[in-house]
Amino acid sequence: MRLGEPTAEAVRQAVLADEARITYAEPSIPSQRVLELRVSSTLTGDDFSITFNDGFNTLIGGRGSGKSAILEYLRFALGRSTLDAADDVATSRERDMITSTLIAGFVEVDLDRNGVIETWRRTLDKQTMVTVSTDGESRDLPISVAQERFRARAFSQKQLSTMVRRPETADEQITGIAAAESVDRRRKAEQDIDEAERAIRAAFQQVVQSWAAQAAFNRAESASGDLVRRLESIRNRLEQGGLSADQQAILDQQPVYNRTFASFQTAVKFAQATLGQAKLLREIPMEGWDALVETSSVSNARQSIVRLNDRFRGGIKEITDALELTLEELARHQREFGEAQSKFNEQYAVASLAQSHLTTLLSEFRQLGEEQQVAERNLQDAKAALSKLVGVDSRLAEARTLLGTRLTALREILNEASDRVKEMSTGVLRAHVEEETIPRRFVDALMELCERCGIREIDARCRELVENAARNGRQGWEELVHRLQRIRHGQVLRGNGNEVDPNDITELKAALNWLTDNQARLVLARLDDDRLGKFLSAWASPFIRFEYRDRGSYMPFERASPGQQASALLTLLLNQEAGTLIIDQPEDDLDNRVVMAIAKLLQTTKRKRQLIFATHNPNFVVNGDADKVIALMPSVEPNATEAIRAAQIAIEQDGAIETPAVREAITETMEGGMRAFELRGRKYAVV
Repeated sequence: MRLGEPTAEAVRQAVLADEARITYAEPSIPSQRVLELRVSSTLTGDDFSITFNDGFNTLIGGRGSGKSAILEYLRFALGRSTLDAADDVATSRERDMITSTLIAGFVEVDLDRNGVIETWRRTLDKQTMVTVSTDGESRDLPISVAQERFRARAFSQKQLSTMVRRPETADEQITGIAAAESVDRRRKAEQDIDEAERAIRAAFQQVVQSWAAQAAFNRAESASGDLVRRLESIRNRLEQGGLSADQQAILDQQPVYNRTFASFQTAVKFAQATLGQAKLLREIPMEGWDALVETSSVSNARQSIVRLNDRFRGGIKEITDALELTLEELARHQREFGEAQSKFNEQYAVASLAQSHLTTLLSEFRQLGEEQQVAERNLQDAKAALSKLVGVDSRLAEARTLLGTRLTALREILNEASDRVKEMSTGVLRAHVEEETIPRRFVDALMELCERCGIREIDARCRELVENAARNGRQGWEELVHRLQRIRHGQVLRGNGNEVDPNDITELKAALNWLTDNQARLVLARLDDDRLGKFLSAWASPFIRFEYRDRGSYMPFERASPGQQASALLTLLLNQEAGTLIIDQPEDDLDNRVVMAIAKLLQTTKRKRQLIFATHNPNFVVNGDADKVIALMPSVEPNATEAIRAAQIAIEQDGAIETPAVREAITETMEGGMRAFELRGRKYAVV
């Protein structure tokens, strides 16, 4: 039996709300809940605090008493205020309240997270961070991390009834509500998708490197081939000029010596690089395997890791020893070859001087031989670099396939959440999963490529192109991506700094048919690896779409009235078990018949999750059987003169409904006083 205080009145109240207060099983407390809120602001003063119950908490008070402000302070502390959401004219009042009243102030909140007590502190000076303190240690967390750390849903006044009026955020908010109980799985799926996006961009960078390596190899091969042909031409001219066969043989050996020298250098560089990589390899760490559950499986796993590490150490030592020995041997053999090459160079010099009438040709031959030595070394390096990038196209394709697989996993999670919506909304809603018809990431990638290129109505043009390209399994989008890849491939092969290829302009205009030639040139100048990587990694976001049941048939959720939308969403939220639920004045747009149904639902919901509402409706407080009621009032008259300090929020009463002073505050604030309450009773002939 839940009692606000140990009195006979508390027992009477428990009997009156037996579904909410009396249970025949061990009561449960939410695993995550808000314990206390502390605020220092110009609106509350320097020492304002509220403690919260683990069940249903209500903030009541007249207009201007500060209920909405307190909830906004709480949301600010949890990283879920209007400042942390996208700009919206509808929430400008709440934003202004935070930014104007918290100057030099702070908001602190004590949280219970699965038995761990934490204090979160946030100020305007460090608006992007929440300082989390526990066990004497403090650390700053980004807002996004804080939101993941403490599960809570927060809604401002009229947000439930106006959600679909903002199409740019409606799908995401509705999906968040529908999939609230799957938040961890959904978050993990979205993190996996982000990881797959990064993998695509990294794989594409390797593809570009392979293009550049191919271009370098082509240039090196062309340069080497050209030098070989020129050397052969001079050799023929020397032979015609009377050079002896022996002398000619010596000259012919120079390119061979050059290639040999380059091969030594390539082998040494490769062995050194491999040795450096081998030394970076690490064993599987054994930290954390000491204080585990002792079962045969754990013991066997530990032994497997130990055996692997033993073999690993031996294997790494064997490899590094072999590489170091090979480097020593290569160095010795290279020195030996150097001696042989020096002797050959002497013979080459003698052969060159033997025919004074061929001095000019021999000089050219020597010069080209030196150039050919450099070209051969460059060719070997280019070939080695290209060999390291074999298979990068396959890895890019695999990365894009992985993104598709992870998107499928996210859709499965959303489908499961959709299947539960009908039951949790008592049949008022049904849901299904859709995808963006104009994928935002597609538009963003195209807009970034085309901006600042003198294109009129660029947003409308990009959205229209994406809408068409996203049809038929996004075939048009893939064709656009492949066109851009071909263009970029050609740019890399030709090298930077070259004039624009007219074929590229034609190819780009075929894809973006609203471009002029000059605009196409500007777009081509902006086509770089990073922007093209965004095209390759763009994806269409899946979301949950609601339908509302009215008079036996379903209609699109956005066609339902504000009251129907609010009541359906509120019913769905109260049937979930997904962390603390914070709502400012949920009764807005609801008629009292619906409010009574919601109030009955509150009696069972508060057993499963913490609720913190601000409300003017007594049915929520009384018939919903609030466990804790905080009655607020301004501490000075609202119409005080400028000489008097601005009005501050103060707590008039704080306690359970069985407390006489709390009941009196409810009656005065929400019913118009006992006299008005009794008068209505006589009017209805129930008193």
